[in-house]
Amino acid sequence: MAKCSVIIPVFGKAALTRQCLDTVFQTSGDNYEVIVVDDASPDDTASMLEGYGKAITVVTHKGNKGFATSCNDGAAAAKGDYLVFLNNDTIPKKGWLDALVGYADGHPRAGAVGAKLLFPNDTIEHAGMAIRNDGHPIHIYAGFAADHPAVNKSRLFQILTGACLLLRRSAFDEVKGFDTAFLNSHEDVDLCLRLGRAGHEVHYCHTSEVYHLETSTREMNSPSEVRNTQLYLRRWKDARPDDFYYYVEDGLIKASYSLQYPIRISISPELAMQEAWTEAHVADRLLHDRSRQVYELLLEKKHFEQQIKDLETKCQGLPEPGAAPATRMERDEIVEALNARIEEMRGMLMKAHEELLLRDEMQMETEQVVAAGKIKKLSAYLNQLDAAVERLYQSRRWELANPVAALRRLFSGAKSRLPGYGKIDQVLGSYKAWSDKNPSLRKDRGDE
Repeated sequence: MAKCSVIIPVFGKAALTRQCLDTVFQTSGDNYEVIVVDDASPDDTASMLEGYGKAITVVTHKGNKGFATSCNDGAAAAKGDYLVFLNNDTIPKKGWLDALVGYADGHPRAGAVGAKLLFPNDTIEHAGMAIRNDGHPIHIYAGFAADHPAVNKSRLFQILTGACLLLRRSAFDEVKGFDTAFLNSHEDVDLCLRLGRAGHEVHYCHTSEVYHLETSTREMNSPSEVRNTQLYLRRWKDARPDDFYYYVEDGLIKASYSLQYPIRISISPELAMQEAWTEAHVADRLLHDRSRQVYELLLEKKHFEQQIKDLETKCQGLPEPGAAPATRMERDEIVEALNARIEEMRGMLMKAHEELLLRDEMQMETEQVVAAGKIKKLSAYLNQLDAAVERLYQSRRWELANPVAALRRLFSGAKSRLPGYGKIDQVLGSYKAWSDKNPSLRKDRGDE
C-alpha cells in the first residue's frame, strides 16, 4: 500500500494538469499514488488523463462540484496514510514530497504540513499563513525573496494554504475533511483551524518547495469569493490574530523600552513603509510599486504562455491531412483559427515584455527626477550656508572673538578671509574641496 496519496483536483486547464503530473512523476521518489479528480472539465482533460493509463487513478464528476468536494472524493479513493492535496497549477521541485513526508514522520503531533510555494519569479507566494488584526487570513511574507531568513525556518502556524498541503489521514477523517459550505476558497484555512481546535498541530516545512502559478486557476473578488470570506469571518470571528507575533519573532519589528512611554519602534523597510508622501520615503514607495508591477506582469506573462500551451495541445490529435475532404476542411479551419489565436497570444506576450521595459525606463526617469530634486534642495542649503558664513565674517561677534585677525585685516586692507573663529575655516575648506568634486552641484549653484 502506498504511504502517500497525491490528490490533484482539476477543472479544465489540461495543459497545466499535464505539466503538473509530469513534474510530479519526475520529482517525487517512490511509494506514492496519484489520484486526479476531474471536476467536469469542459476541455480535453478527460482524454489527456486517459493517456497516463494505470499510472494514475481518475475520479470523474459529471457536474462541477468545487474544490472541497473534489478533495474529499479524492481522499475517499486514496489508500495512503498521508493525503497530499496539490493544485494542478503547481510545478513541484525535486524532493518536495520526500521533504513533506519526512517532516510529518518527525512531527507525530502534526495534522497538517504545508510547503514553501514560490511565484515564477522566485519570490514567496506561501511560507505559512497568519491572521491579521481584522481577522482576515494572509500569506505571510508574500513577495519576499526565497532565501530570506524569515521564510527559511520550519515552524508552527495556525493556518496554511491548500495549494500544496499534506494531511495525516487519521486527522483528516477526525475533522471530516473539507467543509463543502465553502466554494473554491477558505476551505483550507477553515480545515486548519478545525484541526487546531481538535488538538492537532499545523506546521510549515520550508525544505519542500513548489512553484505556484496561483491566479491561473482562481478568480479574485468573485461573488463566491466574497461569500466565502463572509462565512469565514462569521465562523472564526474569535480566531487569534498572530501576524505581528511572526514579525517580532523574525526581527522585522523591534521595540526599545525605557522607564516611561512612548516605546521606540523600528520596522524593517522590507515589511512596511510610512504612508506619508515625503521625499525621504519616495525611493521606498517607488520600489514597492515597482515590485508589484513586475509581479503582475510576470503573472500576465505566465497566463499568456499557458494559453498558448492550451491552444497547442488542442492542435494535437486533430484529423490527419489524409482524412476525408470534409474532415480535412474542418481540420484546416480549426488549425487556422487556433494558429491565429496562438499568434494573438504571442503578440500579447510581447506587449507585456514591452510594457515591462517601458516601466524600467519610467522608473529610471523617476529616480533621476528625485535625485535632481535632492541636488537642488542641497544646493539651496549650501547657498544659505555661504550667506551665513559671510554674515559671520562681517559681524561684530567675529571681530570680538578674533581681535588679532581683525586688526591684521584692517591694517593690511586685505579683502580675503583670515583664519579664525574656531574651526569655521577648516569646515569651509572641506566644503570647498567637496564642492570642487561635485561639478553638478556647482553648476546648479551658478558657480560656473
